[in-house]
Amino acid sequence: MNFFRPSLENKTLMLLLGSLYGALILMSTVSLNVYENHLKSEYRDNLKFIASSLEHLTSQEIKNKNFNTCNTQSQKMCTLCTLNNDFASVNVDYFTRKEDIRHKEYEKILILKDGSYIQLSMSKKYIESQLNNMRYILFYVFLIVSILFTFIIYLLHRKLFSPLKCLVNTCHNLEQEKGTTTQCPSDSYEIQELRMAILNLLKKNKLLYEKKHDMFKEITHQLKSPIAIMQARLSSLTNDTSPDTVKEYVKETNTDIEGIKEIIQDILFLEGVELDIQNTHKSDISMKAVFEDMQKKFQPLLELNQITIDADWHEDFTIHSYRKPILQVIQAMYENVSIHTKKGTTIDMAIDAAKKTLIISNIPKDKEDNLFKSTRIGTKIIKRLSEKLNFTVTTEHHKNRYITMITFHS
Repeated sequence: MNFFRPSLENKTLMLLLGSLYGALILMSTVSLNVYENHLKSEYRDNLKFIASSLEHLTSQEIKNKNFNTCNTQSQKMCTLCTLNNDFASVNVDYFTRKEDIRHKEYEKILILKDGSYIQLSMSKKYIESQLNNMRYILFYVFLIVSILFTFIIYLLHRKLFSPLKCLVNTCHNLEQEKGTTTQCPSDSYEIQELRMAILNLLKKNKLLYEKKHDMFKEITHQLKSPIAIMQARLSSLTNDTSPDTVKEYVKETNTDIEGIKEIIQDILFLEGVELDIQNTHKSDISMKAVFEDMQKKFQPLLELNQITIDADWHEDFTIHSYRKPILQVIQAMYENVSIHTKKGTTIDMAIDAAKKTLIISNIPKDKEDNLFKSTRIGTKIIKRLSEKLNFTVTTEHHKNRYITMITFHS
């Protein structure tokens, strides 16, 4: 146990035991005070009784009486003797009227029938003796109750926290890649749900780690060839440093750099979409609303390139898929169409609700223009995403126009 950084289990145990001991100490203190007040009240009552018994005697009679033995001839003296034996000694102090009378807690001043004054004071030995007895009793009660309840609390505490310790061990086992998960001994619904949530989080974390590792592997693999080409071109430049060769080298290197940028951006885009697929749930999506929103979003870009859209949004269809990834794919495809459409032309868009298909027709910038070769999404990425999001993309080249059909199967 680390006293500087105690666990939740030890903190709870110390809190429970501290509360128990504090309550027992408080109860013992209150009980002892109540009992002491009771003894004091009893003493005062008996002192009054003794005073009432002595007030009918004379000072000479009091001097001649022996309080250590019981005088059976006098009922009062026998009573006083009994009280004397039970409550320690009775001290009779004589004083004159001129003396200063100092009142104490266990004292009583009375006038005898012969006119003399006496002061009665009783010993505190009996009170102290009774209080000591009560202290011993409370101590034993405190000890027995503390041991009993400490044992009960310890057992309950272990039973309550053993499932949590099991969850911690499960996390450690998975973290250390032991691959073993133990079934935590608890019938509690909350514990079982918490265990399942932790296992799901650990599983997702492992998948994210693998995904990140795969992403860097893919980037490395994709960049291997372009970098090798650039290195070969650089080595050939050392043999020929003529201005035309350098100019051609710079031109080809810029093209290679743009290609590398496209590769990195494509992979990052793909990984982002796939990550969203893993961490979101499917929902119903109205595709007509999606297409209309995308058209409004790209309207400034279209106007800049003097491109108009002739869209027929009379039909609508709904798909059950991942909203954010679908929106990202549709946005990327709109961007491609906008980039690769010839300036000053029109893009025709229509919906075939029966086939759940979006049809896009546009005039490319030139005959060799590849619709899906851009900085955001390419043919390989379209193929990978189509498998995960359950859609297909087909392109046709009819006369001078590209016809792109996106069909959703969910």
